[in-house]
Amino acid sequence: MARLAGQRSPTSRTATVRMGRKERKARKLGCMSVEEPKRCLVSVSSDFEKKADHEQAGPVLLAFVRLKSRPIEGCYGVMTMKSAVLAVVLVLFGRAMAQEAPVVGPASGSLVIVGGGGKEMESILDKFVELAGGKGARIVVVTTAASSNPKHNYDRSWIATFAREKLGVAEVTVLHTHDPKVAKTEEFVKPIKRATGVWFGGGRQWRLTRAYGGTRSEQEFHRVLERGGVIGGSSAGATIQGSFLARGDTSGNTIMVGDVQRGFGFMRNTAIDQHLIARGRERDLIEVLEDPEGKMRKEFDRAAMLGIGIDEDVAIVVQGDRFEVIGKEKGAVLVYDPRKWRKDTLVEAKWETVRTGDSFDLRNRKVLVKGSGAR
Repeated sequence: MARLAGQRSPTSRTATVRMGRKERKARKLGCMSVEEPKRCLVSVSSDFEKKADHEQAGPVLLAFVRLKSRPIEGCYGVMTMKSAVLAVVLVLFGRAMAQEAPVVGPASGSLVIVGGGGKEMESILDKFVELAGGKGARIVVVTTAASSNPKHNYDRSWIATFAREKLGVAEVTVLHTHDPKVAKTEEFVKPIKRATGVWFGGGRQWRLTRAYGGTRSEQEFHRVLERGGVIGGSSAGATIQGSFLARGDTSGNTIMVGDVQRGFGFMRNTAIDQHLIARGRERDLIEVLEDPEGKMRKEFDRAAMLGIGIDEDVAIVVQGDRFEVIGKEKGAVLVYDPRKWRKDTLVEAKWETVRTGDSFDLRNRKVLVKGSGAR
């Protein structure tokens, strides 16, 4: 039968559902399997992926769902238009929830982030080695932050010595280079590929970014976490674990928003500071999060960023969306959430204190006092 001029073919419509008698009967019975060779399949347009990946304005995302009718052998069932829409809504909801909670720890593995010091570090290092696998751990200690002087003894590391002699770890490798070309080589990354734990030592954090940022070494650091391993670090080795590099200026460590701004991002959308109370740095992260001079690069979401300041001989152990404070008795970690600030908020009210033994919920941004939900 000929179609009238201008009339669209049913197969050209965005959504076409072809349903036979057997399909209708099966659906009424609640069955998911029918014998009709024509099936309705749902495909999500690539436009949806593009929209979802680039949406920044909020939880409202656009999607284009196209139902295609074509013969499929061995199909498990028929998806209705209602089911298709529901599936897309669930995907959108999941993405929206992720946008509302931009600060999360690693999807797998653990972080041990230490605020510097060393007088009471034994319990913290013991926890790091435990997470790395105990005496059977394979640990890499990165000493690059310590100096820019090529004559510096980068092979000397008290962390490596302590792990070997005090904690009984048999395989400890000290790793260093200032040359990104070296950091890209297969030979250099071999120990990282075997590692169950990586420790970044103290010094200046920008040296770590300059040496390893964007190289194969940085990729392998992230893969340690993907394998369920642990990344640890103290002082500069703490700050590098955030996404924004506080005190990253090459001319001095008192400049909070400097010329080197990218950390390794093991904790996304965070700025981490160290030696906090011991050096009177309680207010310094406020400068990062308010950025009055507008020096922070646009790649960082400052409005949603979380500041974490850690005192000496104190560490946070990050697993998923929570961290626990360990270390010295009455130790403190200060958390800065600019989303809670107003114009009249007092400076001293711009941080929350998390004590040793307590935990912090990164997704909901609240302190969990020990005994009330903390792990």
